[in-house]
Amino acid sequence: MSTLHVDDLRLWNITEAAEFLGISTGSLYHWVSQKRIPCIHFSSRCLRFKPSELKRWAELHSRPETSGSTPPRDNHTHYSGSEIKSER
Repeated sequence: MSTLHVDDLRLWNITEAAEFLGISTGSLYHWVSQKRIPCIHFSSRCLRFKPSELKRWAELHSRPETSGSTPPRDNHTHYSGSEIKSER
């Protein structure tokens, strides 16, 4: 039989959940409003998150990292202000 620890019963607030996910609280509120992430609504202003559910959600929604590679560059030309010459 497994033993339940107090930490397993503790719910995270919005700040703790956002910190765990590495996002802003504003982004997390947005995801909650879109029903993209599991949470518990005690009232319209009181949200809590089960750590075990949030960890499972993060595992299911994370993208695999590529080791040591740089992101692909776009083929668009970028100019600084000094490179653009006006025709007079």
